[in-house]
Amino acid sequence: MKLFLSHVGLCYVLTRACLAGGEPAHNNAADVLPAVLPVNTTDLIELRARAEAARSFGTHRLPDSLKEWELIRSDLRALIAQKTGAVLKQDLPLDMRETRVSKQDGYTVKNIAFQTRPGIYATANLYIPDGHGPFPAAVVMAGHSRVGRLGYSYLGYTLALNGFVAITIDPWGAGERTTLHGGYEYHGANLGASLMNVGESLMGLQITDNMRAVDLLCSLPFVDAAKIGATGASGGGNQTMWLAAMDERVKAAVPVVSVGTFESYVMGHNCICEVLIDGLTVTEESGVLAMVAPRALLLSNGLKDSNPAFYPSEMARSYTNALPIYALYGAADSFSHFIFDGPHSYPPETVEAMVSWFNRHLKGISQDQSEIIMPERDLHAIEDLMVYAKGERDPQVLATADFCRKRGRELRAGYLEIAAFDVERKRQELKDI
Repeated sequence: MKLFLSHVGLCYVLTRACLAGGEPAHNNAADVLPAVLPVNTTDLIELRARAEAARSFGTHRLPDSLKEWELIRSDLRALIAQKTGAVLKQDLPLDMRETRVSKQDGYTVKNIAFQTRPGIYATANLYIPDGHGPFPAAVVMAGHSRVGRLGYSYLGYTLALNGFVAITIDPWGAGERTTLHGGYEYHGANLGASLMNVGESLMGLQITDNMRAVDLLCSLPFVDAAKIGATGASGGGNQTMWLAAMDERVKAAVPVVSVGTFESYVMGHNCICEVLIDGLTVTEESGVLAMVAPRALLLSNGLKDSNPAFYPSEMARSYTNALPIYALYGAADSFSHFIFDGPHSYPPETVEAMVSWFNRHLKGISQDQSEIIMPERDLHAIEDLMVYAKGERDPQVLATADFCRKRGRELRAGYLEIAAFDVERKRQELKDI
């Protein structure tokens, strides 16, 4: 035992010596050995990952034939659905539940919950313009604010005052969909990654939720189902891109401070909700943007964004690579970008550009004819927008931890019913993984 402890102690001393890089000194055990590695060692793993990402960016070139592209696009949509676990079409009642209706000057706000998967409900707000409609409409997706949609009400009522029905929806795990109702939390990190243990992904759940939001808009008698838009900033802009790529009912989209390149995500990605599993083995971000063609797509990035993944230069690389696909459709005018002189945000000038884009592509109103109403912000208190009083959430609005426990029990019960496994098949599955 003493010998074992002596060896452990020696290893500790030698390790200290190697890390410290001190000169040999017989009177100090921590300085027995000289430095083995330089103080500022290059991160070889990072260098290798970045090099592989750069090579992948170069290999994911889009075709110059429309026929070839449409075959690739179909395969991409199926592959993305498989990788993310997104449910693209559901024969499922929306079962919209209203908990509060608030009449405002020029519009009405409804606090609602609706079914996105069997027995699972999302919290949202509907902003409805005064009048009879049918109105064009838009899904507003929240970024990485812990309060979720509750911090994006200004987009909802700005759209409503400009003649659009808007639905702002809580991202999975944020806003009113957190572990403790009213205790706001970040939906990513280990919490979001835990979904992979039960065969789901945060990105896939968000795509599913947002497609259900489109389902809801299309079901409303005062909405023109042929004129649906989508927008959001940061994580919400990322959701906007994926929703527009996967759901052709979205006719105009404006992702804000979110479009870059998959290459720039490597060693610098933000949230797991923005990571496509095996993404660079499938496509580059330009391929996802091209999936929106020929529908209208406006990209907006800030010159002073502090995140390299969202630099306008990265957005420009993806824009440049996707533009030829729009040209193949004769729709180059439907693909554009707007760069503002500011940080990571959704500033008033981008809000105005978004409304103008929707006016043009959903209402048929040219930019010269657009009269845009830009109200003051913070017209609503968070408490007034909540679907449920704090701590009184419907149990069918599942948080990530509850969902994982529920799904985990179901998976375990299914495995326990299996009498025997094919050992060779299981061994091959492990090799494939």
